[in-house]
Amino acid sequence: MILKDTILKEAVRVVRQRGLAGLTRRLVANGAGCAVGTVNYHFESMADLCAEVIAHAVAAEDIQLLARNIGDPKVTAKLSPELKARVAKYIAGR
Repeated sequence: MILKDTILKEAVRVVRQRGLAGLTRRLVANGAGCAVGTVNYHFESMADLCAEVIAHAVAAEDIQLLARNIGDPKVTAKLSPELKARVAKYIAGR
């Protein structure tokens, strides 16, 4: 059985590559080696999956993922001022 954590890790990988706008259940399912229904079982909606990816990125301070998606209001709303400053510094240094 595919665990929720495996699906989340794959979703994070997809968002790192394609951004939140490029996140699809099919891409996550293919990468995690499961059916789309399994993704649906663990994440009722795409909003839930996106929220989990963002929460994971914030908790892990995944600056690269956050920087790639900084224009998305769902991301910026979750950033502390300190983390927002670190993301801005990362973007400026590229």
